[in-house]
Amino acid sequence: MNREFESYLRDVRGLSDDTIRSRTANCDRLAHYEGDLDAHFDNDGMAGLLSRLTYSTNNQREGLPPRHRVPINGDVRNGTATLKSAATLFMKFRQHDGRPRDRHSKPTLATDWPDWQQPDDADILKLAHVLTPLVKFLHPDIVAAVAEDNRRHVPDWRSKLEDVGIDADIYLWDGSPCAFPGVRRYTNKEKSSFRNRTKNFPHSLRLDDNDCPKHLWAFVLTGGPFRKKGPREYQLAHLA
Repeated sequence: MNREFESYLRDVRGLSDDTIRSRTANCDRLAHYEGDLDAHFDNDGMAGLLSRLTYSTNNQREGLPPRHRVPINGDVRNGTATLKSAATLFMKFRQHDGRPRDRHSKPTLATDWPDWQQPDDADILKLAHVLTPLVKFLHPDIVAAVAEDNRRHVPDWRSKLEDVGIDADIYLWDGSPCAFPGVRRYTNKEKSSFRNRTKNFPHSLRLDDNDCPKHLWAFVLTGGPFRKKGPREYQLAHLA
């Protein structure tokens, strides 16, 4: 992959060296199996290649093979999405006017959600290594109590699972805490009354319906409030 593309990723996109190596390797792999990326851009602006690199959750659910030629070891949808993300970066590199990004200038307000780089499997694994030591786990006594309650219900649950063709051993092993107590989210009709009711309970846990992070990300990335129209794809958006 040429040096100009690497410079674009570093100076214009502001990507780290590790990410640049990953994206250029993705593009090299694409070029090996699908042909020269410059030729794809010159031919149709990469529209055909990007179309073949589209693989939806429905495609995965139906067990359909991807339309591209790149072999993927592991999750086909995630692998294809990573390749498409790299190809999209190369397309934007070819469309770029050559001016470096001014790191001190204010961001231009957008009218819609921008496209941004999705984490690949290696990124997510690194993130898991960082976050796992900070996760707050339940006290073992709580898990043991849930497992004991599960044990008492095993005969009834086993028969009900088997009635619908589910292998009960997948869930009901010895000591399984699979049927963990949950909290039902309120419906849209209940939303306003729920919000008004929370202030009547001092020291209660303040629950939020995702409006706060939605508006936060909307202001950061589009320069305005959330307009009930989200980006096409995102992962880990609420993590920070």
